Amino acid sequence: MITKISKAEIRTTHVTGLVTYIGIEIGKLLYWNRGVARGDSGYVCSNRACLALLSSLLGMFVLGGFAGATGFAHFGFVTTVPLAALLLLFSWVPLVDDLAAGRRRARHRFCIRTQRLPRQ
Repeated sequence: MITKISKAEIRTTHVTGLVTYIGIEIGKLLYWNRGVARGDSGYVCSNRACLALLSSLLGMFVLGGFAGATGFAHFGFVTTVPLAALLLLFSWVPLVDDLAAGRRRARHRFCIRTQRLPRQ
C-alpha cells in the first residue's frame, strides 16, 4: 500500500517505508527553492496530502501497538480475537474476487482449448 501511495520511488518494508517517505516529504516541505520559479522543472514541492496520509498511518500503527500491548496486559490473549475477526471479515471480499477471477480464467482457457479449428 505504501509503495502505491508513494508511486514506488523507493522500495522499503513495513513501517520503515512510512518513516522514509515522511522524511522525504518533510525534506521537500523544508526545501528552499532559491532562484527557481513555481512551475519550473527544477521546482521542489511537497505533497502535503501524502504527508498527512503517511503520518496518520504511522500514528495509527503506534496507537495500535499501544492499544494491543495495553489490552494484552489487562485482558490477555482474548484481546486479539476481535481484531482477528475484523481482519477475516476484511479479507473475505478480496478472497471471493480472487476465486471468481480464477474461475473466469479457467473457463476462458477451457473455451479456447475446446474451440474447433475451421475446415479448409
